[in-house]
Amino acid sequence: MLHPIRHMAESKILRMQAEAVYNNPSLVNELMRNYNKLLRKLKLSSSGNQTASMPMMGFDVSGFNADTLVYLFKDVFLQGTYYFSSHKEQPLIIDCGANIGTSVLFFKWLFPKASIHAFEPSPSIFQKLLENTSKNKLNNVVCHNIALSSVAGPVIFFEPEGVPGSLTGSLTESRNAGKPIQVDAEKLSDFLKNNSIDEIDYLKMDIEGAETDVFADLAESGELNKVKQMGIEYHHNIQDSAMQLGAFLRIIEKAGFHYSIMGNGNPANSKQLQDVHIFAKSLSID
Repeated sequence: MLHPIRHMAESKILRMQAEAVYNNPSLVNELMRNYNKLLRKLKLSSSGNQTASMPMMGFDVSGFNADTLVYLFKDVFLQGTYYFSSHKEQPLIIDCGANIGTSVLFFKWLFPKASIHAFEPSPSIFQKLLENTSKNKLNNVVCHNIALSSVAGPVIFFEPEGVPGSLTGSLTESRNAGKPIQVDAEKLSDFLKNNSIDEIDYLKMDIEGAETDVFADLAESGELNKVKQMGIEYHHNIQDSAMQLGAFLRIIEKAGFHYSIMGNGNPANSKQLQDVHIFAKSLSID
């Protein structure tokens, strides 16, 4: 657990980040109260009272360990990584890389009537995704146990061994060099066509290195034009992988998106993996 002084400093930073996203003091206070409750529960779990279930803004969330649940709340809810606004009461959201479903719950917290398609390739994590969407009684959520790729059919997916519920499972072996398993893959472009989806209000993507391939296919097929807003976690500088961030940005620029970027890590470390968050909005939206 954090030292009290470090905890106070982190809390102050998190509050400032939440205020910048939500611009609602009472809501930020509620988020911070929820976060502090999670930290107390995490302290209990580290003392031997193991828990894999925690409350998040009115939802009961099951995971694989308490540390990851606290991290997900901080990243998704408190820092608002995938926050977006919409004039629609029932936006259509495509969640690529849904993991245990924290982002799905976040979208339902923002827009209770939203329609969501959630994709998660890991069989074990997918079961948690189903559990979280079921026990929280979420309507209009469809979960798909498939990987998204530039090809369709069986593919090899790598899961870190000994890390249940890992956030870094990938189609790229060098992303984690984990245990290879076979999963089914589909082109997102084909999924949109086959399900007669004409407009996507928000596309969330966190697929651990397959972003450029999926977006290149979306652009080539013309399906990228259906997207109004999107939040992408782009995985830059993956070991033994070609640099593709520039190519990725050119894809969304050519498709007519205005975007902003936020990265983590030390930019002077040329070998460090960077998670680059990209928020993009179609220029057709006022």
